[in-house]
Amino acid sequence: MRDTFPETGDRTGIARVPGHMTPASREPTRRIAVVGVGNPERGDDAAGCLVVRRLRSELPPGIAVLQQSADVAELIQTLAGHHAVFIIDAVQTGTAQPGHVHRIDAQAGPLPAGCSDVSTHGFGVREAIELARTLGRLPPTVVIFGIEVAEFTLGRPPTNAVAAGMERVIDALRAEVGTVARPRPPCPEPSR
Repeated sequence: MRDTFPETGDRTGIARVPGHMTPASREPTRRIAVVGVGNPERGDDAAGCLVVRRLRSELPPGIAVLQQSADVAELIQTLAGHHAVFIIDAVQTGTAQPGHVHRIDAQAGPLPAGCSDVSTHGFGVREAIELARTLGRLPPTVVIFGIEVAEFTLGRPPTNAVAAGMERVIDALRAEVGTVARPRPPCPEPSR
């Protein structure tokens, strides 16, 4: 499992799973979604939901900001209906401290083998992505931000470590969504 989430990262403090960001069209008609997955009433599991609540008023108009359960059918529908999808979910790998953020580029290939038990939901994000891939419905850009969690008591807020991880994800999403959403300048007319 240790190789699944290497400790390399960038200045945001987010570990990146090897892969590349697939170049995608940046036309103004692109449909972009930011999806928070989790249970808003279960301590650290609320991380994804709370991130999207914060971002709802901050992201550019036209970007779908959604809060979802880990329902596979609902996630596949979201994946199939957008050109770029950013998913925020609580994870528990057992290899990192609470608050650690894993950034996974789903277009780099199948999600890491150890990822099946990463989400705090028994069946959900990984399965939805892999099924969408198999069905040919995976968008050109799919990025998962998994925030390492530890506490799931009903009615409790997220721990301080997870709240700090949420802030790093919010900063990263502002930058990444802004880059993907920015219209590409028109191409010059070919000279004749």
